[in-house]
Amino acid sequence: MLKKYLKRITSFIFATFFAISRLMITTVHAEENQGDFIPFRSDYVAYIAQNASADSDIVQWVWLKLFDEETNWNSSQSYYSATATDPSGNTVSASKWATKYYNLYVGTDGALKSSYNTQVTYNPEFDGFIFATLINNDDFVINWLNQEPSVFKQYAQTSSSHPIFTEGMIELTKNGLFLGGGKDASNNTFLKGAGSTNTKYNAKWSAGGTTRDTYDISVLKIFGSDYMSLSDIQKTWVKTYMDWMVSDYVAYRTGGVAAKNNSESLYNLISTSYEGFANGNVNQEFFNYCISSPHVAVGDLIVNAAEKMGETSAYRTGKADVAANINMSSIWAGDADCDYTETSLGDNDYDWLAYNICFSNSSFYSTLRTLVDNNTVTAQQKQEWLMRYYQKHSTSSSEGSMSYAIQHAGETITSDVKYASSTWTGCGRSCWSDDDDSFWCPIHSGEGYQDVVKPIGVKSFSFELKPGGGGFGNGHVASTLNVTVKDTASGTVIYDNIEIQNKTTLSIPDKYVWSSTIVISISAHYKDGLNQHVGRGACDRYHYGYCNATWTYVPLSDCEKNRHIYSYSYQFYDKYDNPITSGSSTTPYYCKATGYCTKCPATDVQYDYTLEKTENSSLINYKASFEHSSGIPEKTYTVYKGSATGGSKTYSSTKNTGATTGLCAGSSSSGKYAASSSKTVIENGSGNSFGIHASASGTVSLESGGIAPGAKTVTVSASAKEVTFKLYSPKRGCLDEIALYSSNSSELTWTFDCSDYSDTQLEGAYISVNMHSTAQNTGGRAVGESASVNAAVRFNYIKVTY
Repeated sequence: MLKKYLKRITSFIFATFFAISRLMITTVHAEENQGDFIPFRSDYVAYIAQNASADSDIVQWVWLKLFDEETNWNSSQSYYSATATDPSGNTVSASKWATKYYNLYVGTDGALKSSYNTQVTYNPEFDGFIFATLINNDDFVINWLNQEPSVFKQYAQTSSSHPIFTEGMIELTKNGLFLGGGKDASNNTFLKGAGSTNTKYNAKWSAGGTTRDTYDISVLKIFGSDYMSLSDIQKTWVKTYMDWMVSDYVAYRTGGVAAKNNSESLYNLISTSYEGFANGNVNQEFFNYCISSPHVAVGDLIVNAAEKMGETSAYRTGKADVAANINMSSIWAGDADCDYTETSLGDNDYDWLAYNICFSNSSFYSTLRTLVDNNTVTAQQKQEWLMRYYQKHSTSSSEGSMSYAIQHAGETITSDVKYASSTWTGCGRSCWSDDDDSFWCPIHSGEGYQDVVKPIGVKSFSFELKPGGGGFGNGHVASTLNVTVKDTASGTVIYDNIEIQNKTTLSIPDKYVWSSTIVISISAHYKDGLNQHVGRGACDRYHYGYCNATWTYVPLSDCEKNRHIYSYSYQFYDKYDNPITSGSSTTPYYCKATGYCTKCPATDVQYDYTLEKTENSSLINYKASFEHSSGIPEKTYTVYKGSATGGSKTYSSTKNTGATTGLCAGSSSSGKYAASSSKTVIENGSGNSFGIHASASGTVSLESGGIAPGAKTVTVSASAKEVTFKLYSPKRGCLDEIALYSSNSSELTWTFDCSDYSDTQLEGAYISVNMHSTAQNTGGRAVGESASVNAAVRFNYIKVTY
């Protein structure tokens, strides 16, 4: 029978607990006569916490039992109980499995905790243990799907809330394990199961083809919650499902398998797909989502579509570089000098991409331009880039140029140009005396047509028809005007052959204000004459007419004319989107820069996922340079190695030399770190001097944060007959362990060599110290003679050397 002595937290650095009472000791042995070493139910959580990283059928069995029993806690089950005893010894109602079965365990943060009333299933706090079991047991996911598919599906459905579980599944399958050729492929184990031609272990399910309920869809949901972390193999696998999912979404919308209300992670996938980009029914919806959501990257959409459409110019800085753009702020942040060449990126901004979006007529860029123009945020960004571009590249300041629009922003100007001019025939007669013949002057008419390119920057316009001619050819009868306004780039008709009166103002939608492809087709219907008898007067032979245009230019702020001036604040985040506080030893994954314009309410949000790492003997610097965005100062986050504050740190019950934080209140009591049990018996003739036993046990843990980056060794010391020292990683499980023995409870010491582990592997690492001593006296004694035994354990110290 193996005894496990578990733990209780008492401080940030140390979690200490000593158990002498039997109630505080967890006993682990074969359960239900299965012949295998299986822990009692109350020890399930502790067993997993200690052994999650083991390549073990027992670990898998415990996980699956835990999933099953926690999610099926009802009176029809043999393990059910209506009541339970809480840690204080009170009888309480057993509302859940963990109310009845619980004990102490060490969490992935190194703290000792009670599992009382703490459900493990669906609890992100235990995802690090799932990660460890997944990556160390290839068949665990298969057995999980065999026995507890509903639990796996729920984890997949809520994978964004379980980022470490998601990371474990990505790690497990990054080289293609179980994936096969993708949708409907015979070697796709997640789909075909027992019928797969790929690695399948003992898969027991089977499916003919992909449906919304097959397990490959669950895996897609997991991948969709962290697409940026997928390998190329995984991304290729994902893409085999896109045509089916996009078509399904177009057909059924909110009833689609990838509808956002059904699975946000699947919606994330289709929103960045080529198939979604190419489908005019949904591409604007998907693009808008990419721009507004922090959970998907518009860069992925650009790369996926460009790659499929053969537009390699869209990722000339590399697919990964362009794909890392969460929004388009960096793409439009360039100075628009377009100083790049075929072989050089110039000042390294994204002007090369911005220029193509604005001016290239390829199918890819034309589609992307339309999407940009139809989004309020990106249309404004594009407009401001174009203003910078035209100011630097325009050779004209005449009407229609960008410089003219900026110069006359907010003004209304009547053009000198005569549009849609026409001439027509009048009466060619006059009557000025009684000797002259009077004449009938009918209505005279003429037609004028012209296509006019709307000047850049014009937000509204009107036309005034001016028919002319001698005598009565001066507009006594109203002329009319028909206008069609069309974007020649996209074919969108803004106004379709509408009839307007003189000086009627028409407004241009905001997204077309700065467009150079808006054409106004004018059909002018001129009329003059009297349509009556003329006794005195004249009507010329030739009449003429034209249109005057009045253009109203959009007003511009100083920022729009001369660029915003932003003041930036910065926040570094870990891989799971948790903000990192100053002084933390957590490795940053990306940096978010939020800019606030000093002259207007405008904001600018940009991300840098390509942090540059440099280090020396005392610190590690992570620099966010925002290399494609001029005007954003770089920002550095520093993680200090343990050597920055001395060569070592010692943690013990009486001293804390070199450590950055002290021990918690009450921890100075020696009883927190040592325990003993003594027993004395006087022989009275009944034989009770035989079999005198005493035992003492306890555990100390050094929590996450106690081992700083740069650790070379960790030395652990305790005094007991038996000790077990373990070095844990929050996700990788047990990195190293040692069991030591002494015949007389003397000091036992061990040094873990950390040189084989990277700082990343040791991030969040923690130490557990388990101690146990027993003593017994089985020798005889004379009547009246005494016999004593004493068992003791004592934690001495943990020393981290840098």
